[in-house]
Amino acid sequence: MKLDRLDVYNLRNISTLSLSSLSNVNLFYGANGAGKTTLLEAIHLLALGRSFRSTQSRRVIRYDADSCAVVGAISNSEASHKIGVQRKRSGGFTIRIDGDNARSASSLARMLPVQLLNSESFSLLEQGPKKRRQLLDWGVFHVKPLFHETWARAQRALKQRNSLLKARMPLKTLEKELDPWDRELATAGSSLQAMRSDYFSIFEPIVSGLITELVGVSEEVLVELNSGWKVDLGDDSRESIYEALKSDFVREQQRGMTINGPHRADLAMTLNGIDVGHVLSRGQQKMMVCALKLAQTAVFSQNAGRNSILLADDLPAELDEVHQRKLFNALEKLSCQCFLTSVNREPVIEGVWGNKEQIGLFHVKQGSASRL
Repeated sequence: MKLDRLDVYNLRNISTLSLSSLSNVNLFYGANGAGKTTLLEAIHLLALGRSFRSTQSRRVIRYDADSCAVVGAISNSEASHKIGVQRKRSGGFTIRIDGDNARSASSLARMLPVQLLNSESFSLLEQGPKKRRQLLDWGVFHVKPLFHETWARAQRALKQRNSLLKARMPLKTLEKELDPWDRELATAGSSLQAMRSDYFSIFEPIVSGLITELVGVSEEVLVELNSGWKVDLGDDSRESIYEALKSDFVREQQRGMTINGPHRADLAMTLNGIDVGHVLSRGQQKMMVCALKLAQTAVFSQNAGRNSILLADDLPAELDEVHQRKLFNALEKLSCQCFLTSVNREPVIEGVWGNKEQIGLFHVKQGSASRL
């Protein structure tokens, strides 16, 4: 999928801005505070219905407006669509796809798949498993049509279990009340694990190749999928989840939370048996994150028959020129649409990107953007 046009209204310091005939590679450059990151934020809002910089609508909306909106024209080889998102200061929001209201942001996500590289995403290896699980699930969501429905089932069961665990009822009563939700979480969790495992079998060799290409370590980095519970009952993951939930419910009551299940899944990455976060340099860790993101892009392209979009915020500030060159060379091979920001354009168009003719240059200044 390609974003052909972007219209932004009342988003942070942008009052009204329109960009058309967008290229495969688009560079927004200009001084700090000019609105470069806000343009990436607008695309993210259009794709997911939310900002990557704030969860509160009032912080995103321009100070003198009651709402913000982003509208985009997207296309692939088969069709074109018009999509839009409006967020209100009061907290309400509207999603439109080809003139009709959409019920959920997942509809947008399917139409405009977006990956983000910014300072926060570069901390992926240092953070807890939640972010790594979300990264993996981005790919599973786009490749497995039933993933979102199954994930929602698991989340409902998990919410009910946690509510009961916090109720501090007698153990016999608690065990009885938990049982139907144990079964539901085991059923949904088993399906989630199967989808994640299928996806991981495709993802792992691709990400391993990219790690070798981008990170540059002589030893092999081992990437594994941890299910989130102890699997010791053969191939019956449903039964293993159920038994794990049953065996640990006393400890769970003490902690007031479910400690086994698909919500605890993680991507484990080790070098010589040690977590890569403890042995790789900061620069190598950033390239590991790039490898993970690009592998997602490659798997999506292979399985969905269309490309995703990469948003990269101020890479020259995050990566040195050598690592930028490696990253952009890998990106060119993937042929995904890219939106980049930088204070100066020279590090990207002169020293790094190979095919300079395909770069669309936009000078961003005080909430406006002019194409060169």
